[in-house]
Amino acid sequence: GFTPVDGSSIAEPYLRDVNDRLRAYEAWTRLLDAFVFLDPLQNEFVIDWRVEAEERMKQGGKSGMSRDEVEAYVRKFLPAYDLYLPGLRRAPPEVKAALRIQVAQDRLPIEKI
Repeated sequence: GFTPVDGSSIAEPYLRDVNDRLRAYEAWTRLLDAFVFLDPLQNEFVIDWRVEAEERMKQGGKSGMSRDEVEAYVRKFLPAYDLYLPGLRRAPPEVKAALRIQVAQDRLPIEKI
């Protein structure tokens, strides 16, 4: 559901390329009949969620990253969340049915918007 923003508002150089590529997704987004958006109360929650997933993979005998590696990896993406989530919250894709659910750190819904 992310959509391009004005390029002058982008501080991180790598996000300029991402922003340009988002235009191609607009055609796909127009094909959606419904849109469900799980919206974390804090973007930082995704770090712990990814750490938990890595720990489960390691417990299952697969390789996985350490907490420090996960945090370094996920932090690369947080500027995109900061840049694009406000627009998604203001104007989700225009579809027949849309649902935004805010989730807490425990991944449980807080409220339906």
